[in-house]
Amino acid sequence: MLWDYAVYIVKSMDRNNVVLMVDNEPLTLRLFGSYFARAGLELIPAYDCDQCHEIAKRMCPRVILLGYSVSPSDGLKTLARLKSEDVTRDIPVIVFTNKDFGVEAAQTANKLGVNAYFHKGVPFKEVLHKVHEVLVPRRGHTSSGAA
Repeated sequence: MLWDYAVYIVKSMDRNNVVLMVDNEPLTLRLFGSYFARAGLELIPAYDCDQCHEIAKRMCPRVILLGYSVSPSDGLKTLARLKSEDVTRDIPVIVFTNKDFGVEAAQTANKLGVNAYFHKGVPFKEVLHKVHEVLVPRRGHTSSGAA
C-alpha cells in the first residue's frame, strides 16, 4: 500500500527535482524530506537498498543519496549494482554514513563511481551544497568523491 502511494506521488512529480534517499531510519528520511522541500526538491524515501534499486530503475531520479550501511545489502554493493546497469548508470550517487568513512571504503566508492560522500551529522546546508554540486557541475570540473 505504501509502495503504491509512493509510485502514485512519483508519477505526478517533476523528475528534474527528485532526490531518492535510502536510509533505514524513517525519522531521518522525514527530516531530510522537509529540508529538501524547503529547497524546492522532492525527496522520495526508500527504506532499504532493494527498494532504492527498484525506485531508481523506475524513476531515474536526478540524484541518489545512498546510506552506506543500509540493509539488506550494504551501500557499496548497491552502488555497484546501480552503476552496472544501463538505466541507472548515469544517475549521480552521494553516499552518506553516520560512521567513519575510512580510506579503503572511500577508494572503493570512488572506483565504483560515487559522486560525493558525507557524514550524516553535517549541517543540511552542506548536504544541499553537495547535491547542487552534483546536479550542476562546474565547467571543467568533475565531482569525485572528495568530501
